[in-house]
Amino acid sequence: MKTYSFLARNYRKFPSDEYSYIVADEAHHAVAPTYKRVIQYFLPDFLIGLTATDQRPDKKNLNKFLEPIKLSFLFPRR
Repeated sequence: MKTYSFLARNYRKFPSDEYSYIVADEAHHAVAPTYKRVIQYFLPDFLIGLTATDQRPDKKNLNKFLEPIKLSFLFPRR
């Protein structure tokens, strides 16, 4: 397991096929240049991006990097 901040600095030290499964947290940042570069470098069999913010203020489209699947979780109020 690697953090995004670690991979942003070191991703080229790994072969592009190092990971077969990648979970990208805070995936609404996937269109940012550094995050995009890291995601595009690796060639996983499975990539999932997690975000609670699927609408960006700058209107950049996340669908270029991640296929949209929306899940909602409602938590009861106490």
